[in-house]
Amino acid sequence: MSTSTFQKINDITSIRNRFSGGGFTPATNCAVAFGRVSTKRQQDLGNSDLAQLENMEEYAKSNSLVIQKTWDVAETASKHDKRSHFHNMIAYVKANPHIKHVIFSHQSRSNRNRESARELETLLKLGVTIHFARDRRTLSCESDLEELLLWDVNNILNEKFIRDHT
Repeated sequence: MSTSTFQKINDITSIRNRFSGGGFTPATNCAVAFGRVSTKRQQDLGNSDLAQLENMEEYAKSNSLVIQKTWDVAETASKHDKRSHFHNMIAYVKANPHIKHVIFSHQSRSNRNRESARELETLLKLGVTIHFARDRRTLSCESDLEELLLWDVNNILNEKFIRDHT
């Protein structure tokens, strides 16, 4: 039997290619921070909003990151097309190539649907690192397989949370 008939099952090339844009751009210390609560009522009540912002600022400081702009929003993360502030943040980062870091409090604050997750992955291809301050985790186009898989698993769990609560 020839070796050409075997399919390589442990090849991670397709996963790595999804995140890598063909070269990692050296990072600057310029960042944006995105704080999100799900509803305006939660924001008005102060639920987790202030804690998220403080956590992200502390994280930035301890990692020598300089936050250039902060979003403090009340919007759903379950419906990609309803995330105007999220889309504005993505556009801002793309329009400002010196921004190489996006900070979220934790992964569920970043997204709860596949389309938003894929939008964030487009930033990885531009050499942007995504930080989850509370979790003390980062994701970049140079992340190892374990970190990439954790990203995908958490995205699935975030989506499941929405399905279970609707």
